[in-house]
Amino acid sequence: MVMKLIVLNTLNERILKALKFFLQKFYHIYVVITYTLSLNNFKIFLKIFLIFFYRPKLIISGFQHALTYIALDNTIKCFKKLNIKFFLIDGSLLGAVRNQNADAGSAQDLDIAIAIKQKEIDLIIKNLKKFFGKDIRTVVYDNKKNKIYINFFKTFRFMYPIDISLMILRKNKIHCRLDVYGRKPIKKIFHKKFFFPLKKARFYYRNLNIPNKSKKLLNITYGNKWKVPLTKNKIILN
Repeated sequence: MVMKLIVLNTLNERILKALKFFLQKFYHIYVVITYTLSLNNFKIFLKIFLIFFYRPKLIISGFQHALTYIALDNTIKCFKKLNIKFFLIDGSLLGAVRNQNADAGSAQDLDIAIAIKQKEIDLIIKNLKKFFGKDIRTVVYDNKKNKIYINFFKTFRFMYPIDISLMILRKNKIHCRLDVYGRKPIKKIFHKKFFFPLKKARFYYRNLNIPNKSKKLLNITYGNKWKVPLTKNKIILN
């Protein structure tokens, strides 16, 4: 009698685990379908649905990571065509340097930066619009923050999955505005060697550029405890 109860309990546990597994899978498929359809963009829907099969951890770890993954794919294609080197910054740099292979935190957008001359900004914006689309909501330049926001999903909601910080080159100096966690943004002037030559780090299964002095930059933007995530549920992609 006791043995029968043990066997039944073990069987019930296995059934519950299997049921939980299939329910989780069903839930993530449901999220993929409903959310991507709400974007009114069939290409994005198809890409995310395919990601569910060949990069399932991106969906399971947080749906926003799948959107950032697609944003990165488009960014690489765009800047390769424009022959411009970009590098990770802010939350994207934080995740890469922590060896998470992903954006740190909620992955609401892809944070990158480019070093250019002031006079080149208009041409950059023109070329970005040519690549991503000329809709007024697709490429937005904020001259106060010196940032370009790109919303290539073309949704009615203002989602900016690509956040480009413009680092202004003046001789051997780089002038920039940095977002500091928990504080107001600050303006800084660095020697060019602080950012260059660029180094490499893994980010969403790719080797991407990061600043030369990445750890010092993270100390400025996130404080000296940046190595320790604020949440235990950080995503680590293998």
